[in-house]
Amino acid sequence: MKHSDEFSRCLLELDVPAARLLWVEVFPGWQAPATDHEMLALLHLARVESRRVPRHLKDYSKRWLKERETGRVALAVGISIKASPHRQRQGIAMREAMEDAVLSSVKAGIDLDADAAEVRRRIMAARDKEWRGG
Repeated sequence: MKHSDEFSRCLLELDVPAARLLWVEVFPGWQAPATDHEMLALLHLARVESRRVPRHLKDYSKRWLKERETGRVALAVGISIKASPHRQRQGIAMREAMEDAVLSSVKAGIDLDADAAEVRRRIMAARDKEWRGG
């Protein structure tokens, strides 16, 4: 019963390190998931199939798995400009230049998450260029 309760907790909390330790203890002869990401995927799969996991957690796991299945991940880049009333046009132009930097990064194949520092560098370069007058 001890293992069952701990496994349920790991499912509910997506506790990857504890689930990996539990796997080794409960299934000593079986090949364990090679990475944390593999264990996380197994936990999400188990959540979807479990009768003991609440619906909202199952739904989250289904979305998580679906994102990985299609390769589409929802990411966002926040851009904010504060311009005084007499600089509103420049503020809008600056925001648009920053947005274009993000779009051109995506078109160039830059990963918004993994290469966030490069995307930020490009956004700031576009902002600075616009600030100097284009």
